[in-house]
Amino acid sequence: ANGFGLQGRYRLSPGFALGGWLSYINANAESSPRQSGLDGSKGAKADIWTWAITMAFPDLGKEGNELGFVFGMPPRLAENDINSRQDSDVSYHLETFYRYQINDNISITPGLFVIISPEHNSNNNSIVVPMLKTKFIF
Repeated sequence: ANGFGLQGRYRLSPGFALGGWLSYINANAESSPRQSGLDGSKGAKADIWTWAITMAFPDLGKEGNELGFVFGMPPRLAENDINSRQDSDVSYHLETFYRYQINDNISITPGLFVIISPEHNSNNNSIVVPMLKTKFIF
């Protein structure tokens, strides 16, 4: 597979930043998809896209803290040589978090993300995942 991506973030003001990313993956089947019961041959190609828009409020509350939001699309099969394997719907990723800087070396980031129509299938129920990240810098 070959993957290409762009990512950026621009601080529009001391308290607000916009960002995002866009990625494209061109994948080739290294073995026959028939091993998985799919109609296709070795070398079958697939085009996969993913993107997101981010919004952040740096130093909210105190220096080092950050409130953030993400809206995007998880990797989605856009084009494929295997007709029986297509993503007909679109999943969306929604996320929010708040990084709290305890001191120069430790931060805690609680957050939550939701995947709407997981696996790009509108028949699937949304997935809600709470998260808690602790970062130590030495």
